[in-house]
Amino acid sequence: QRYYCSQVCRSWNEIFYSSVVWYTFVFDGVTFTRKKFNLFRGYERILNAYRVQRYLSRKSQ
Repeated sequence: QRYYCSQVCRSWNEIFYSSVVWYTFVFDGVTFTRKKFNLFRGYERILNAYRVQRYLSRKSQ
């Protein structure tokens, strides 16, 4: 899963190689997602890239 996260953008790729961030990083289905309404499926959770970016930049310092 970390590999696929690293493919999002260059800064995420740099953080992919940081052992400090991944040592304490715990991801569940609600932490970095938001609800979005889909006409066919109803409400579903999608990744909020802004939240993830802010979290990773704070933890990698």
